[in-house]
Amino acid sequence: MDDGTTNITSEILTAVRGGDEAVSRQLVDMLYPLVISIVRNHLPRTESEEDLSQEIFMKLFSRLHQYRSRQPFEHWVSRIALNTCYDRLRRQRTRCLVTYNELGTDEVAFLENNLRAP
Repeated sequence: MDDGTTNITSEILTAVRGGDEAVSRQLVDMLYPLVISIVRNHLPRTESEEDLSQEIFMKLFSRLHQYRSRQPFEHWVSRIALNTCYDRLRRQRTRCLVTYNELGTDEVAFLENNLRAP
């Protein structure tokens, strides 16, 4: 997989852990193609892929201290991205959203009759 992430070295990760903002931006640029491809493949179209990508990068930076080099860094990032997408899908599944426009005449009448303020 040649997505530009093969140049991520331990020196880059050390600089990011040390708070180097320029290197942090460089890391985001290097990982963005990987993250956005995972998001696009695992996210319903009703969601903003940019918002979810940002959430993934926030998790990545907040958990960077947990990375232990036992696996390739890209694999670790991929797991964070996939788990974040799956979490979003689970949250959507538990919240069924029906708009007023989607209701039938009987359903609208039921709501109007039963949800009136006392």
